Amino acid sequence: RFVPLYGDKLCCTHIHDNYGMSYSTVPILHADCHMIPFDATIDFGRVMSDLKNAGYEGVLSLETSIRQDIGTYVNLTPREYYEKGYAALVKLSEM
Repeated sequence: RFVPLYGDKLCCTHIHDNYGMSYSTVPILHADCHMIPFDATIDFGRVMSDLKNAGYEGVLSLETSIRQDIGTYVNLTPREYYEKGYAALVKLSEM
């Protein structure tokens, strides 16, 4: 939880979801999956609350990827993938 400690210095974001420390229960090669928010285990209610409490009013940028190694999003068309990411950003911005 770095935002409560350093949020007053925050100037930009790169947001993605992942499995974090729960990787031992998820059959993936590494836990930092760069998934679209709300598709893994990060508590975005807490994240967005921390950002608001820090006074962050900047841009919310996604840093996501289609993971061939674990099959995440491989069945989506590029348009579906971007629409899913956009919907996640809208949801985040409304929190």
